[in-house]
Amino acid sequence: MSEAKCDACGTNPYPVSLKKCSYCKSTAYCDATCQRAHWSKHKKECKRIKRELEESVKRKAIDAIDAAKKVASSDSEDVKIIVHNERVILSRTKDKSDGHCYSHFMPGKEYGDFITSNRPPCWCAGVGQEQSLLVVFPFDPKDLKNRGGYAKSQYLNTPFEVNFQIHVSEILGNISVDLSEEPKAGVSLDTSAGVNCRATYFFLKGVDATQITLPPPSKGKFKRSGVQVANSHMAIWPGVGMKQPLGLHETKLIPSVDGKALRDSGKFSGDTADLADLGCALVMMIENCGVVSGVKEFETASISSQLHKYHSDARPEDEIPNFSKEACRMGVFELNMKQPVNMVGMLPADKPSPEFEKAKPKGMDDLSAGALTMIQNVMTGLQSGQPNLGQIEEVLGDKEAGPVLQNILGSPQMAPLMAKLMASTGVKQGGEGGSGR
Repeated sequence: MSEAKCDACGTNPYPVSLKKCSYCKSTAYCDATCQRAHWSKHKKECKRIKRELEESVKRKAIDAIDAAKKVASSDSEDVKIIVHNERVILSRTKDKSDGHCYSHFMPGKEYGDFITSNRPPCWCAGVGQEQSLLVVFPFDPKDLKNRGGYAKSQYLNTPFEVNFQIHVSEILGNISVDLSEEPKAGVSLDTSAGVNCRATYFFLKGVDATQITLPPPSKGKFKRSGVQVANSHMAIWPGVGMKQPLGLHETKLIPSVDGKALRDSGKFSGDTADLADLGCALVMMIENCGVVSGVKEFETASISSQLHKYHSDARPEDEIPNFSKEACRMGVFELNMKQPVNMVGMLPADKPSPEFEKAKPKGMDDLSAGALTMIQNVMTGLQSGQPNLGQIEEVLGDKEAGPVLQNILGSPQMAPLMAKLMASTGVKQGGEGGSGR
């Protein structure tokens, strides 16, 4: 039973939860009656606390923007801005902790008008219609802990000049699915050329391991937890070692398949020697959507890659592309034109690099599961381009998670993402701007 008490009447309404003041989030009440009764005492304090929180967030946002400008002016090799105009800010960072590069998309103030006036079509209608590579990546969720928490596939050699690698890792009872590219020699971090690809994925199921199903929702306090989300994503792969998060899915809901069935069905080829007797199998389809060359094409393709988020928000029934729904009725063998599907093996487990150990946020190893989830939720919002100011304020105010999040947000790698936070709070250089609400 919680020991928290109402700030008005001093009682605990258990099992009913106390409700925090929506403005400052520092007081809690049984109900609206108690809140109204306490308002005369809380009014001045409420505004003061809210003002201090807003000023704190603004200061951090200003510091982050100053850091971004400093990085950009110092010709840093770890942070590059590819496009910066009134429509969009596109940047790329290199994470020394894992060696991968990450892209960041931030709508500018004219982005909404641009989308409304041009009405570009969403790419989801074209899923399954381009030259593609189809593979199956088997893994054992129970073995991930023995491998350091994750597994990586061998590189997938495609006919369209990009070699991909599948990553699966365990996060608080979920399996995270990511896709990365093999870096090419001599390609700079700020290149605006690459190959535009769609990645669509499923999981195998069934006694004969030839049926496929959509990835299940995630569990926990992650963004959109418990909701069926898109299994198809579009991105530009420039050859710099990009890594793209695809989805998070509750481990217990991912169907298991019999390794012997996979070996004996005759419908799979390739590396089957290390299959577990009972494990999971990810089905990955990667489509070539064309070459991108030059800043203008890069901007157009990057904007296009984000359209499904807005499309599915407006029409939730379109979250899953029609092709994916039909593929689940067909099965993996028919999806591959009744040809054996190539099975790709995993790389041996490797140890974290010394750079990773040095780059870990201070105190991260000592965080509780709850504090870690709070930080992960903030990072999800920032990376999606839709930061939640109230959520950031709440986590920064947490005694356990706050100092760690502050350390993360202050890093140079986070500067491009923090630019979006500054825009959302109306902060201007020198601390001028809107109320931050």
